[in-house]
Amino acid sequence: MDPVSIIGLSAAIQQLLGSIYKFGQGVYEAKTEINLLCSELLALKAALEHVQLNLQLGSNQDVDTAGVAQQILSSSNFATPEFKEMLLFTKDVLNKLQAKLDVKSGPFKSSIRAVKWSFLKEGIKIDVERLERSKRWFILATTTDNLESYLKICSIDRRLRNQESLEEHPLFRNSLKGWLAPCDPCSFFEKSLHAFQEGTGKWFLDEVLQDWLDGNCQPILWLRARPGVGKTTLLSAAVNQTHLLNNGATMQIGLAYFFCSFTDQQSQEPESVLGSILAQLCDANPKFWTKVEDRYRSENPQSQHQPQRLEVDKLESLIVECSEHFSKTFLFVDALNESKKSPRIIQVLLQMISKTSSIRIMISSTEELGAGLGPIPATAVTMDELALAGDIGYYIDTQLQRHDDSHDDLRDLPAALKADIRSTLQEKLKGAFGGKDEIQMAKQTLFWLCFSLRPILFSELCEAVITTEDGVVITDDMRLLRPEVLLRLCGSLISYDRFTTRVVLAHSSVMQYLTSQTIRVSDVSDFYFDEATAHNEIAVRCLNYLNHPVFSSGFCNSHQALMQRFKEWPLLPYLADLLFHHLSYITLNDHVKTILLHFFETHSQPRGGSFGAWVEAFTPGANNYIETSTPLYYASRFGLLPIIRMILALEGTKNLEAPGGVYGSSPLHVATWLGRTDVVRELLKAGANAREVNQDGTPAFLWAVKYGFVDIERMLRDAGAGFEEGTNLVDLMKSIYERRRDD
Repeated sequence: MDPVSIIGLSAAIQQLLGSIYKFGQGVYEAKTEINLLCSELLALKAALEHVQLNLQLGSNQDVDTAGVAQQILSSSNFATPEFKEMLLFTKDVLNKLQAKLDVKSGPFKSSIRAVKWSFLKEGIKIDVERLERSKRWFILATTTDNLESYLKICSIDRRLRNQESLEEHPLFRNSLKGWLAPCDPCSFFEKSLHAFQEGTGKWFLDEVLQDWLDGNCQPILWLRARPGVGKTTLLSAAVNQTHLLNNGATMQIGLAYFFCSFTDQQSQEPESVLGSILAQLCDANPKFWTKVEDRYRSENPQSQHQPQRLEVDKLESLIVECSEHFSKTFLFVDALNESKKSPRIIQVLLQMISKTSSIRIMISSTEELGAGLGPIPATAVTMDELALAGDIGYYIDTQLQRHDDSHDDLRDLPAALKADIRSTLQEKLKGAFGGKDEIQMAKQTLFWLCFSLRPILFSELCEAVITTEDGVVITDDMRLLRPEVLLRLCGSLISYDRFTTRVVLAHSSVMQYLTSQTIRVSDVSDFYFDEATAHNEIAVRCLNYLNHPVFSSGFCNSHQALMQRFKEWPLLPYLADLLFHHLSYITLNDHVKTILLHFFETHSQPRGGSFGAWVEAFTPGANNYIETSTPLYYASRFGLLPIIRMILALEGTKNLEAPGGVYGSSPLHVATWLGRTDVVRELLKAGANAREVNQDGTPAFLWAVKYGFVDIERMLRDAGAGFEEGTNLVDLMKSIYERRRDD
């Protein structure tokens, strides 16, 4: 055994102790656990030093000392594979601890550590138990002379570690979290908390919020204000203050938060909001992950595909059940007005508080959110000029500046914000920056940021602004020589994150203004965007980009060639993910049909033409299936009923049974798998085979039964589908899984 391995672990412990010291500063509620953690680390370090000493004795050439060493090491414990396994196990525990305790520097690092601790506490306790096990194990290795006894104990310990590794398998954390919560609110919270000016917001945090936390008002606290006033920042400060309730609490407080965003469609879905809340509560009470795992497995027996996401009502029930393990549970949901499904989200939140008195919920939104929803039993607080006067005065008096003043959440009230937008458009875009080209470039920048379906990367944006509606072929001389000019042109209207390179509008109010009647009749009406036609325009630009001659050669010969194509054509990754999502918003007028059909017709060209280039970008590595995957297959996959009808009207049943995708499934098969009820109805009407079996032997009917798509199951049965008598669904799913695994 190389003593350097032991030395490396000892050094890692020393480094970790330094990180623990830094993390513990200001996190007073972690004092007990941190002291225990440090004690175990020091004890483990002592055990490792004992092992190192024995190894050094064993390598000493002095006869007398070597004789002693031989006696100590007679069991050969250090030479066993079990000893090496424990070294790796201990290294893994130390590395994970180091990652958990890492917090980026910043003005609110102490607060972020404190909030983070509430989610780490239970996991740290488990890590302490593992460190204690490692310590005992190394002591055993240096004191046990009987090799057989030593190996038996090793066997028992291995089983315990295997069980733990099973529980920490990505299925239990990464897959489960990805399934429940595709949107991670943590980075949004940290960014918002950094924007908070300490000393402001006391009128809310010390009075209104405290009354709500104490249960002296309605279970729902509704923070209302017009756009741009700073609701998100104040809500983040409220989250930060609420975690302090865990200090000295006899029973842990449940805490979870979520931020809706108009720039990220996924964050607007009720399933994303509730899934993220459930995942955070499970992190605070890890034992509840077993409940989620059971639900995951029940939704996904013997299948390698991630199952359909849990329905909203099921997520609600799990959250209510999980809340029973806390003395109180506080949930925070920001910017509900930025979700198109806010009525459904509010409905579920109301159902929660009707089922348990332990849940209290704070939401923030614009004042218009309540329109049409009826009475909401909430304590409403409005951030008006009177409430903010003290905060604004404090901010000015202290003369503190943000790191990036284009994100000033304590800007003037909305009227002043609109005036700022107007002056930016008038003075900067028409005056200081001069020239029609720069004005058009700024307009295209704002257009893409208004209607992109996810936060767009800067490289993608630079490419997007040069796309055209008239099909002009993009050349290198059309690309921006100084891309940073886009940031300068739009100034405070946009936000650029230099770490992720994402670009978004500075606030939802910018989009509201650019699509409003106010700007339409103003002297800067050139910047008015009509939502009714914008989706068609952006879809046409996307299709024209893909119809570029460079993509006519179809899919690439190698993965390296595909990566080079992504590099040379920066908008392609965005289109790979979201082309068909954009197509779901279009109106099929003659102009759009012409361009869309031109794109679809390239499917019949060698290597799939431009359509094949898109398929490869959408599913890298599946080149064997690209030429057989038709536009009808992908229109069915994404549920684009008007486009399906257009294709069927033009080509009839030509590709109705054509295999597509990785598993060679028909359009009906993929529509059934994804629960596209209207699409299945249309394809059956066109004559699709309800008894279709894809290339790995899976009948489409199986997915309807497995996922509980009752209407689809009924339609397929009526069309002749079904199982043979005596079919065991569990065995059938197992055989499908085994075939796919072998492939």
